[in-house]
Amino acid sequence: MFKKILMLVILSGMILSCSNDSDTPKAQVTKKQLIKSGWLQNTLPANALAYARLPNPWFIFSGQDNGFEYAQSNAGHNQQIQAIRDAFLSRFVDASHIPNKEALNLLLKHTNAPIELAVLQERPGQIMPVLVLATQFDYSSQAEFSEQFQQILNGLPMIQELSAINQAGEGELSIQGGSVHYRFDESNGHFRLMFGMFDMSTLKAVAEQLKPGQPDSMQELQERVDTSGQGLFAWVNGKDLMPMAEMMLSPYEMQPFKEMGLEQLNALALGYGTASNKSRLRLAMDMPYVGVRQFLPKVENKISVKTVGEPSAFGMVSIPSYAQLEQIITRAEEANAQEILAELEAETTQVLGIGFKDLMSIFGPELTVYKDTVGTFSSVRLNDKAGLQSLIKKLKDSGHGDYQIRKYNGQEIHHLSFQLANDDNLPELPNASATEFFAILMQMSSHLFWLEEDGHMIFASIPQPLMERLDKGAKVDLASWIAKNQGQNIDNALFAASGTFDDLSRSAYHTYIELLLLASELVDSKMDVMAFPSANKLAFANEGTLGLQIDSTDNLFAMELTFEQGPLDLLHAAGSMQVFAVGGILAAVAIPAYQDYVDRSKAYQRDIEALREMRDQPRVYPEQFDDSVIEIESEVIESVEDEIEETIIDDQ
Repeated sequence: MFKKILMLVILSGMILSCSNDSDTPKAQVTKKQLIKSGWLQNTLPANALAYARLPNPWFIFSGQDNGFEYAQSNAGHNQQIQAIRDAFLSRFVDASHIPNKEALNLLLKHTNAPIELAVLQERPGQIMPVLVLATQFDYSSQAEFSEQFQQILNGLPMIQELSAINQAGEGELSIQGGSVHYRFDESNGHFRLMFGMFDMSTLKAVAEQLKPGQPDSMQELQERVDTSGQGLFAWVNGKDLMPMAEMMLSPYEMQPFKEMGLEQLNALALGYGTASNKSRLRLAMDMPYVGVRQFLPKVENKISVKTVGEPSAFGMVSIPSYAQLEQIITRAEEANAQEILAELEAETTQVLGIGFKDLMSIFGPELTVYKDTVGTFSSVRLNDKAGLQSLIKKLKDSGHGDYQIRKYNGQEIHHLSFQLANDDNLPELPNASATEFFAILMQMSSHLFWLEEDGHMIFASIPQPLMERLDKGAKVDLASWIAKNQGQNIDNALFAASGTFDDLSRSAYHTYIELLLLASELVDSKMDVMAFPSANKLAFANEGTLGLQIDSTDNLFAMELTFEQGPLDLLHAAGSMQVFAVGGILAAVAIPAYQDYVDRSKAYQRDIEALREMRDQPRVYPEQFDDSVIEIESEVIESVEDEIEETIIDDQ
């Protein structure tokens, strides 16, 4: 039973991987989604204050715009999920004795879209908001909806019905002094409820604001994280909210927000959904480059690196310019900024023979590491070739570097060997042999080998990968591959990393069906496992993608995780079932051992406390007893205490 519950928990977050590939066959099934998109998001006025979309409980089984798009959106799959859902409701909801189970039944059985919430203004600048709740039901008639909705209201004594639902599908309620106006549209199942501390006429007037449209900042932020309209998404209109907050809070309470620059926040968004054929978890802040944003540089990357064949992984960090670094240090350590910069300048000059400011101007901003079909390379943009040669010359003149150029197939391979330490840097060591050993280590050189291509330096730890690169030719544009295959735009990425993983899709799909089979047994549902299409009919690709990215521009800061299907890609990329199996084994061994340790520790602790009570208890001794007897007894008790405590430590 425990195994089945564990597998169902795993299934509830089951996100499996596949990716785009030119050799992938077309899907041979008809696409039909289990869950519909939210509709309120497309009817919000421009001055809406906030919006949140909570995914439908069955969202994880609905095919989205990602690697499992066809696997989870075909008739065979949907029929089996429907059977599992019905069995779950019958076994765990209908047969239970929970209060007002009708509300839970409404949510799990009849709701076929996400729950949407919006905060609107009754008029511009009005501090008291109106809350809107919306979703979509699958009731075939208004009478069917009205019957169940009335049962729910009967179980909620804090709600008073002012006006029953009329022929137009509208009704009125009162909740602890607040007014509620709701509407059910029989033609499409749309349900909308409005709540506020206003009269009904005001709520109806606000409802008239719900017309086709969407706030611009909300649309821009949502398109990067969830175009399905089904995933998790939350958005806050800072541009209109912050002035209202300034009216409500004292200057003292507003001061921290101003120091962070949040008074200029335009919008904030958090979402998990699908966009551009990938699943994404993204936090984005639409805000000018002020306040807390000044701790990170603004980024404009221009990578023109090519790879030999398609890469399998890459990582990139955008190095700040000297001016940006100076601004960041000044912002973080205003009092000591010039001292810190001076120390960096002096230390760099001492080690490399060139100042820190000059060094920063030679390279960057993009520092990239990637693996392709011939090896692992790193690259950096070369801004000042003459400055590089000057740096190399100073290393040679200092006696800590050597530089050579070798020819291979008519191309130059550069080789720089250098030492970053000398005998003067040796710490005081306890004996001569240790000093000699460290002196030998410091005589060893570091080596860099590189090619210069398209304004970039392409590095390798040894020359052979560079030689093979020249033999085979580098023709795949790295930036284009990242955009097309990995679904990441790195033009403004402060940090980005991504990788592809082979042979995930088919095994992931088979594991998914296996877990559904276990779930059907748990809820006592008869699942037809043969109803699921075979993997070759579902347009699976041969590789899966995982990515991480941080963006920083003039008006945006964002952090994003990219998956093929969802967060559990991380486990499947490493072999998820093996991870769970090892975790289960460790738990089976560790939990009983830990419990035994706890029991014995409690017993030992009781023994110690009893001995201490014996020692501290006042005693009356006959006059003929010597004081030395008491001292011996105390020593024995302390010895026993020490032995018990050592035993506890050993058992740990």
